[in-house]
Amino acid sequence: MENQKISFRATRPDPRVFIFMSLTVCLLSFFLHNRELLLGLSILLAIVMAVLELRKYAAVFAIVSILGYLLEHALMQLPTNGVVTAISLLLAIAHRFLPLIMVGVIVLSRMRVNEMIVALERMRIPNLIIIPLAMAYRYVPTVRRELVYIRENMVMRGLHATIFGMLRHPMEAMEHLLVPLLIRSSKVSEELSAAALSKGVDANGKRTSATDVRFRIMDAGYALLCVLTAILLLWLQDYDFTGRLSNIIGKE
Repeated sequence: MENQKISFRATRPDPRVFIFMSLTVCLLSFFLHNRELLLGLSILLAIVMAVLELRKYAAVFAIVSILGYLLEHALMQLPTNGVVTAISLLLAIAHRFLPLIMVGVIVLSRMRVNEMIVALERMRIPNLIIIPLAMAYRYVPTVRRELVYIRENMVMRGLHATIFGMLRHPMEAMEHLLVPLLIRSSKVSEELSAAALSKGVDANGKRTSATDVRFRIMDAGYALLCVLTAILLLWLQDYDFTGRLSNIIGKE
């Protein structure tokens, strides 16, 4: 029987590209104050999702971002009152945080935790940062699964498990969701800590990896594209591109 070479291929792009993209999107969400540019950032992230074969998420987030922008624009045409101001404020906050949610979905869906640890160690990041980050990275999907299990138990018990039912009885819904989640969270954290220790996360020696994690030329191109996109969006904001375009359309 001939010996066959087993190849462990790393995901592409490199985990450092995902980390750099997350930092770039966080900075852009903080510095951009133009609604059209925030919408453009959300659409660009939806395109990235589609390229990474997250087409369902891409379609949902693109539709939500466009509808939110149109609704916010429509509210600006209404007379100002307390309700309109409150809804506009909530939409503005959601519009600013939507890119952060989108990049979080991309990272959680496409970046493997073992490759992330290897990549951060090669960047000489101390374990004091790597270990909590890896634990948090694994904790989020676990909590999401626990919420699904809790909701299924609520359905079996005939409790308010639908969104409409939760809105009608918010206090009961919070009690039925949060109490089991808090109890399970403590148990899940202990299980994740034991699993991490059994895998030698706190080992002092140099870690090896069966996966070939390397920063290639294509990864550098992805990072450069992130930088150029951020520079373009910031330049459009300083140039007041949307304001000038509105003036041109108004003159015509």
